[in-house]
Amino acid sequence: MAGAKLEQAKIGADWFVDGALDGDGVALVSYASAATVDSALHPLTADRSAEHAAIDGVAAAGQTSIGGGLRRELDELSSPAEPSSMQAVVLLTDGQHNAGEPPGAVLPDLRASLTRVYTVGIGPTLDDTLLQGLADATGGEFARIDPDLPADEQAFAIRAEIERLTALARDGGGVAAGSPERLASGERRETTSIVEPGATLATFLVSRRFVKDDIDLEVTDPSGRVLTSATTAPDVRVIAPERPYTAIQVRDHEPGTWRTTITCRNATRPRADLLWWTFVVDRDLVGALHVPHTPVRPGGRVVADLAVSYGRRLAELRILARLTEHGSTRPVVFRPGTVKAESDGMYRASFTAPNKPGVYRLEAEVTTSPSRTRFALGEEFTGPDQRGQIPRFARLYSASIVVA
Repeated sequence: MAGAKLEQAKIGADWFVDGALDGDGVALVSYASAATVDSALHPLTADRSAEHAAIDGVAAAGQTSIGGGLRRELDELSSPAEPSSMQAVVLLTDGQHNAGEPPGAVLPDLRASLTRVYTVGIGPTLDDTLLQGLADATGGEFARIDPDLPADEQAFAIRAEIERLTALARDGGGVAAGSPERLASGERRETTSIVEPGATLATFLVSRRFVKDDIDLEVTDPSGRVLTSATTAPDVRVIAPERPYTAIQVRDHEPGTWRTTITCRNATRPRADLLWWTFVVDRDLVGALHVPHTPVRPGGRVVADLAVSYGRRLAELRILARLTEHGSTRPVVFRPGTVKAESDGMYRASFTAPNKPGVYRLEAEVTTSPSRTRFALGEEFTGPDQRGQIPRFARLYSASIVVA
């Protein structure tokens, strides 16, 4: 990986560092024919210049030792980490494993240490089955960058996936909302997102493709309090570095509907390409969208499973799903399971894969349905004590589907 792709990957890694909290442990491992620890696992402080310098120093070189990189990262996580801490690895690769320890040899140790692996695949020559398998076996997620996109769009997509996976890699982390935007100078866009009661952290992020695009971020809480990059408050952390992203983090926030206002003061091109996200941390709310068999043959059958739990699985959810196909979308229907089949609270979609080989994206927006959403029957509670009290929430789940 080199050029614009590597630079955007570095910006994504910079966000991984900036978006983390003081005290979070972070390590950086790069790998070619062998793996190198560029920054050993350590707790973050307010000064993160050393971490950004380590990221900036990563360079393209040599072969692709995916197994070696995983082993060194696991060694870092295993030594000083507390046994109760949640451990995750975000793995980027633009090639097939061809040197050092096989990834399969590391997998049992990753699973034994409860380390989730989130994989991001870039380029036309990948072992998609391996990357999907690593994610599936550890409870992570596989994100595939479409190699048919123009090079600059591929590069921006790399950063977007790292930003999204950074949220998922946090214990209880999820995506409440997010979408791309294109704004001309002087334009503004307002969006809303739901932050449920019980969540401990909300992050409102706007990420721009070019650092010189002048973008303002404003967040309004359910009571009308307005937060900007100039806000100073004990529960608010503003992240506004000299990098192409700005974020506002709020601890112990008010639940309800939050409004995000994005204003383009000046676009260096006719329109500024942006991504906005709302990330939420709620350890009681857990969900996943899973496509168990990928790659899929053109015109073959795609099966996708989705489930969301709040102590136990939730039934009667609203699910709006779509498959993105080279700029166009088509709806996908998730059908609920039944109590009789012991699949209450589980949802499945089955549809025909596109005939054209490529990388496709399945997204599902999940929300509660007032007076209808309920706990699935036949399961024991494993989480919150508010039995019978299901919060109003929203989550955005996604999965890469490779057709080949």
